[in-house]
Amino acid sequence: MKFDISSLRQSPGKTLPFDFTEDLRVDEDSTMSHQIVGETRFHGQIHATGRGDELVLNGTVEGTIRSECTRCLAPVERNWTVPVQVSFSADRTAFVAEDEAKTTDYPDYPIRGSLVDLGAVGRDALLLAVPMQLLCRPDCAGYCPTCGQNLNDGTCNCEDVDDGGESPFDILKTLL
Repeated sequence: MKFDISSLRQSPGKTLPFDFTEDLRVDEDSTMSHQIVGETRFHGQIHATGRGDELVLNGTVEGTIRSECTRCLAPVERNWTVPVQVSFSADRTAFVAEDEAKTTDYPDYPIRGSLVDLGAVGRDALLLAVPMQLLCRPDCAGYCPTCGQNLNDGTCNCEDVDDGGESPFDILKTLL
């Protein structure tokens, strides 16, 4: 999703709105655990700073992520709406050199000629929005650690396993 910013670079202080839909799918052969599926909507505005060599994007990405439940491995497909705030810089080395002086709390991306890649921004925003433990439903019980029964489908006949040994934490049971 390349976006032409030549009019912004010539007019520092100018703001350019955008609103478009694009396919941000990652290759099916990818080793990523989360996949972006379908069309992704990206809307917001890009603002040129006073110098003209830096742009700030404020917007929203809306897309669908397909993954699997971390407890029961069932397929999960969720829609996400993610706020995005990033900067684009013509001189990437300037940001590295001024890392300590950088006052923004949002990531920066390079400007290549008169184009910026909004696809990378949208993809990063969506994939980073997915929680570490994505569940098929909030009360997902997962699998029984003893017999492997999917506890969402029914209970198993396993009893709580007691290893019979003493634990250093047994004293805490009496305190509660």
